[in-house]
Amino acid sequence: MLSYAALAILAVFAIGVLLSALAEALPNRPRLAPVLGAILALMASSQFVRSSGASSLADFVDTDVFDDGLRRSLPPRSVVLVHNPQTIFRFWGGEAEENNRPDVTMIPLPLLTYPSLVDRFVTDEPELTPLLRSYVLDGTLSVPELQSLAALRPVYVEMDVRVTQDMMDLLVPEQLYHRVLTANTTDTDEARAMHTHATLWGDLYQRIGRPIENHTRTQLIWRHYTDSLYFAAVGDTNAALRTVAAGLVLNPHARELQMMQEALKAATPGEPIDVTPFTIR
Repeated sequence: MLSYAALAILAVFAIGVLLSALAEALPNRPRLAPVLGAILALMASSQFVRSSGASSLADFVDTDVFDDGLRRSLPPRSVVLVHNPQTIFRFWGGEAEENNRPDVTMIPLPLLTYPSLVDRFVTDEPELTPLLRSYVLDGTLSVPELQSLAALRPVYVEMDVRVTQDMMDLLVPEQLYHRVLTANTTDTDEARAMHTHATLWGDLYQRIGRPIENHTRTQLIWRHYTDSLYFAAVGDTNAALRTVAAGLVLNPHARELQMMQEALKAATPGEPIDVTPFTIR
């Protein structure tokens, strides 16, 4: 469970990063960064006081259920490429509280354009340089660079509408992410991963409280939708339909899920479908 103390630690960390970025972005106005940081800190503390009284820590119980697959159970020295801001802050907050996976490197893709953030990563871990530099230049993950890094360390990509179809062919579901395949991955390995993924979701639903609260419901729907993109793209029609159905149970009116279901029903079973209309370039 993520405590308010951990959130406070996270806020301090975020303000520190922001101060550093502002100082580098405004070298001729060195006093401006601390002033802006102080204003942001006051705003954050004010919001914290208002929120802490109105919020219950129980709201975070179900989110904590996700932490095994998002952080705790990852292999040593994993690299995780994350798109979803909620996943980013959940990872930082959980690690601020538990500090049990300092070996895992989480790359917050939406934040890589912030000044010097990429430099900080590559200084500490030079093997990340080709992948991160290409991402900043091209705005997308490079398939060759992903494969090269995966030969050195376990690499995971958070499934998202920004993941291209050609990249999906290089991924297999593992934990709550998708792992980049290496050259020695076999069909048996992929089949085992699919089975393990289904088992993981069954266990996750067993651990989630009832009734499902709104934040958890939103996360589940989004993850079911992005998983359906992957399964549809690689031609696992049955898995895609099951995943879509799970999302529609939570929200029968979700238009994206309805559209995906229609596309899957019209497709040839076992054949990949073009998921480009469902992704963002």
